Amino acid sequence: MRARGSLSSEVFSDELAKLPALKRPREPREALIDPGKVRLVLICIVGCVLIAGALTGYVITSQTAKVPVLVGLQESAARTSLKRRRLKLSVGQRLYSTRPKGTVLGQSFRAGSRVRTGRTIVVSISGGTERVTVPGLIGLSRKEAIARLEALGLLVNDISQTSQEKPGTVVSSVPVAGTRLYIGDTVVIHIASATEVITLVDYNLSKQTVVIEPRYCGAFSDADVTYDVAQRLSALVQAAGGKAVITRASTETTVSAQVLSDRARRAHPTASVAITINGSSSAVLAVSARQQAGSLGQALFDELKWVSSTAIFTNSAISSAAPPAHSVALSLGRSDSKANSALFTDDLFCDNIARALYMSLGKTLTK
Repeated sequence: MRARGSLSSEVFSDELAKLPALKRPREPREALIDPGKVRLVLICIVGCVLIAGALTGYVITSQTAKVPVLVGLQESAARTSLKRRRLKLSVGQRLYSTRPKGTVLGQSFRAGSRVRTGRTIVVSISGGTERVTVPGLIGLSRKEAIARLEALGLLVNDISQTSQEKPGTVVSSVPVAGTRLYIGDTVVIHIASATEVITLVDYNLSKQTVVIEPRYCGAFSDADVTYDVAQRLSALVQAAGGKAVITRASTETTVSAQVLSDRARRAHPTASVAITINGSSSAVLAVSARQQAGSLGQALFDELKWVSSTAIFTNSAISSAAPPAHSVALSLGRSDSKANSALFTDDLFCDNIARALYMSLGKTLTK
């Protein structure tokens, strides 16, 4: 005979087997991965990421430095401040200023910006209100002359001049030696060239009419430089057999743009040249014209490259009475730039600009 307990157990097992699978009670199972080990792995990964980030930040920070505020400091204090941050200081200009001599007036990188260590920060320094004397420069090399002038706190512009003197040496300066100038003023030095950089060609412009528009600049009262260049260009065009029409007289400083435009239109020009100051750029020379092969603007830009390495070309249509491809506007610089202003009163500079304009007209109109 079976025991009662055994019988009851068998009956229960049979009844359990008859239940649907989903309703059967599940037997406890062991976890495939220990949760404790998972947490430990996650903690290790997060820790590694944080350490890597900290190391990366340290490396980046160690290779860069934060630019301090230099404006207002004396030169020696600014140099020390940069040195502590493993940066260098270079004096770009010494300018006329009522601030105490040696005070930093400006810096090339704004305070708070980060730069790579070892970088040089260029600053402008107050030269005070004192005046200095232009030294004798004739016969010196270009490099020596510039070094002497910059040591006095003067700015320098140099242009080439045909001369029989030793190439690369100073043949004259504007103003001349002995002139008293303020710190930050500009001296133009003429450097001897073995051969003339731009050689005039005898173009035949007999069937050409060139309108020259020297736009007056009241902000620059030392000389009417645009009219000066226009006169020189007019003489060259007429010598080549062409007709040159200057749209204003030297005494006309308040003529409206409409009147000048009417004068230009009545001339029926084959080419138009506008000469301005304070054009679209602060560069010494800026050519504005339609950019296309064979255009007057492109030819002028090519001729001006030797006059100034900073000359730029702006692709824009010029409103004029002449065909678009034969119209150009030339900005000689800005009246608020001391360096440019010094050039405006220089005869050689004006002559070189007129020659470049003449050459570009000849190349464009006599194809």
